[in-house]
Amino acid sequence: MDMTKLTEKQRRAMLLRCTYGWRLGRIAVRMGTTRQAVHELLQRAHLRLGFPRLARRKLWQPKPRRRQREQLNLSELPAEIADNL
Repeated sequence: MDMTKLTEKQRRAMLLRCTYGWRLGRIAVRMGTTRQAVHELLQRAHLRLGFPRLARRKLWQPKPRRRQREQLNLSELPAEIADNL
């Protein structure tokens, strides 16, 4: 893998993600940016290194929105309990 093709930011993000196994949020805090920006940075790095499949892979899954979480939780509860909420 020729890391010289990458920008300094891409190299730093790849090092933290692949070598140390840091999560996107932790990398974002360290680099002073957002998780989405780190995700896109890693995607561009994978493309530049010639790994298009890794670039298409989702590196993180967003949490369901609150309403979706509530609906999921209520549907899993017994009817007696869900009716009282």
